[in-house]
Amino acid sequence: MSVQLRCLPEDTRGPEGFGNHIEAGSAHAAGILAPLNPDNLTENTGRPIFMNMSDKQSESFTKELKRLERRLDELVVITNQLKEENQSLKQRQDSLIAERATLLQKNEQVRARVEAMIGRLKAMENHS
Repeated sequence: MSVQLRCLPEDTRGPEGFGNHIEAGSAHAAGILAPLNPDNLTENTGRPIFMNMSDKQSESFTKELKRLERRLDELVVITNQLKEENQSLKQRQDSLIAERATLLQKNEQVRARVEAMIGRLKAMENHS
């Protein structure tokens, strides 16, 4: 079984010849290992690479890609859960900060009242 792969121009590949300097999600990154359409080789800005892979190697490669795809899907789910949890925790923190400010204000009001009562008691004691 022969698989034809497209390679990026050398100036966009890393030192090992891989696209490790390409941003994820870019058109170039998507084409690093994308099979070429034999009817449309003009889209290829790099030179084509022909890799001979046995059926066993191809099957192993496909299994590994599927495993990585499942793991990536799991990580996306976990990331979304963490984002939701983080948002919830931020809201809870904001609520607690507001509650703390209210309690500090009430505490200060009570302190002022107690000090005023102590002052009045001392004044009554001095008049007796």
